[in-house]
Amino acid sequence: MLLRIFMRPLITAVLLFCPASVLAGGRGGGHHGGGGALGKVSSGLGSASRGGGGSSSTESREERRREPVYVDAPVPIHANGGVIIRRRQKPLLPPPPAHIEGYVGASKVHDSDGSLSAELGVVDDWFRVDGSYTRYYEAQPGMNTLTLSMPKITGGVRLYDGPGSKIYITAGLVGAKTKHDQVMDSSFVGVTGGVRVVVPSSDLAALVGTAEVMLFEDNVTATSLRAGVRIGPLEATLRLLDFNVGPPLWGPELGLRF
Repeated sequence: MLLRIFMRPLITAVLLFCPASVLAGGRGGGHHGGGGALGKVSSGLGSASRGGGGSSSTESREERRREPVYVDAPVPIHANGGVIIRRRQKPLLPPPPAHIEGYVGASKVHDSDGSLSAELGVVDDWFRVDGSYTRYYEAQPGMNTLTLSMPKITGGVRLYDGPGSKIYITAGLVGAKTKHDQVMDSSFVGVTGGVRVVVPSSDLAALVGTAEVMLFEDNVTATSLRAGVRIGPLEATLRLLDFNVGPPLWGPELGLRF
């Protein structure tokens, strides 16, 4: 009986005190930024994600989220409030338009007099069409100067071999005509095929060369080689023309390309 009398007021006090403390704790947690364990954990996670407490850190985080991040992606992607934008590749420059190239040169021919050459071509990044004319000449005592004229027209296709260098495979028609020969003048028409090479070695200099095989009627053939260096518009080369019916015509050549 006595225990029951003392327990009743104690239980009543506990029941009244507990809800009050729980409510007080809830209000304190909200007022002081999360006083309970879960509130503290949540506050810690929020501070870590913002890089620190305070409104200024939150604004800084939001500004960083709005900054574009460049990655290689096929399409723009939206993730976590930020914008991921595809990295812009350098725009590919269009190929240069077709242009005209010209060349004039003179050669000293060994054991003869010399030769004169002229060439004009239409060239773009992958194709070219060239027309050229070369005349070899040699003085004859008591007679007119002997000449060998070789007109030629060729087309070329560029092989890809890296930036700067140009290698063309060429093919076309060629003629060979002599005049003022002591016995008889002659004229031939044939086909030609070869390679044309330009390999830059610096901003102003390049290695240049051509190699051709010519097939004429009556089993006449010839090989033409030209190799040297180009410095600016000036070209210094060694030129050779070798028919299967006589000695080679070769010598140094100096020319101007424009």
